[in-house]
Amino acid sequence: MTELTASFIYMLTLAVIQPARIQDIEESAPKLTGDAGQKFLEAGAFRAVHDVARDTGLVIAVRKGVYVLSRSATESLRSNPISSRVDNRRLFLIKEKRKKIV
Repeated sequence: MTELTASFIYMLTLAVIQPARIQDIEESAPKLTGDAGQKFLEAGAFRAVHDVARDTGLVIAVRKGVYVLSRSATESLRSNPISSRVDNRRLFLIKEKRKKIV
């Protein structure tokens, strides 16, 4: 099992809901990861990780305040065994949004 760090949860959440704002990541992280995400949210760790990710090129701005993962961040996330769960969760969210539209 992978140790859940603030940076891992940040990238995992962004991979599922991208493109997203930092506020969207903070809102969705506890839903996706439970208590671990809530703990980092309360500590304000996602904002710090977001600043580092912007500065190091792990995220790319697509509009002002809206980000997606860079190719290198996506590849590092894919090397983790949890990546298949990310794909499944993303598909589930897409289907859920379609149901709400119809």
